[in-house]
Amino acid sequence: MTAEAVRYINNEPALNDGLQADLERLVCGECDAEYRVHYSSSESGRLGDRRYLAAERITAEHPIHSRAILV
Repeated sequence: MTAEAVRYINNEPALNDGLQADLERLVCGECDAEYRVHYSSSESGRLGDRRYLAAERITAEHPIHSRAILV
């Protein structure tokens, strides 16, 4: 039961966590910091919820964006 938003720089993940990567890009509402939700197979049914939480936390974290945010 793992899901996290992983920062992408130059279309490459900043962290190799071995999880599945969502194809939908999430971008900070204040800058161009890009993230994607990485998730375990048990979280696939809740991916929409995880995207929503990740988007909120990514913008709230601005301007200091970490490599990964647990969602």
